[in-house]
Amino acid sequence: MGVGEEGSDKEKKKLEYISNSFKQAEVFSSTIIMRTSKFSDGVNYGNQALSGAFFRPNIIFLNMLEKEDTILDYTEIIREATRLELGVILYMPHPVAMLGQQQIINVWIRSRSPEWNIQDDRYNPNLGLLTAYKLQKNWNAKIRLITVIENEEEETLAKVFLEELINLARLSIEETIIMSGNFQDAIIEAPIADLNIFGMFTDTDFDVYRKMSLDMSTSCFFIRNSGHENIFA
Repeated sequence: MGVGEEGSDKEKKKLEYISNSFKQAEVFSSTIIMRTSKFSDGVNYGNQALSGAFFRPNIIFLNMLEKEDTILDYTEIIREATRLELGVILYMPHPVAMLGQQQIINVWIRSRSPEWNIQDDRYNPNLGLLTAYKLQKNWNAKIRLITVIENEEEETLAKVFLEELINLARLSIEETIIMSGNFQDAIIEAPIADLNIFGMFTDTDFDVYRKMSLDMSTSCFFIRNSGHENIFA
């Protein structure tokens, strides 16, 4: 599905090219153009219409390399995706590093302080871990789990939590890191990776995401769950 104004054929030709590539690989594909001057309207109307389809969309991928006027519409798209129970992946590429060597992926797990209970569903990392797992297979990469604690006394609880998460999710992860202190300091001091994956924050301040990517000198995914993913399934 493409989004473009009336009379624009460039998007149509691009979609047809991609569709033909899928067909050559024996994957069914069809195309459609949503004619609208507002990018978010086209995406949201398309998602609403397709929500009743047998193969409905389940993830919205938003690329921060798009034009600024398109990026300004992302907030509305994320809001509607949440209502439709769609996952969201916001790709913040580093202007120089891009995806680096595609060898190491950092997945940041939010604090479950003070109890660190694996059943605690706050900030669940399901879609982030599933995305990392898929990239691990595609890139033959390594996944590193990182969490930040404010109180050093929680280190043992955090370590047990991460180990249980890995075991229950049946993930091939050999390295976990527990950092103590302020989160903003931790992201700068963390071991270098080719991609850092975070949960999406409550607000959608894209300048904050840009700064994080630049501070870490890596590209980042900021991910919001749809509510239907389950890494333990």
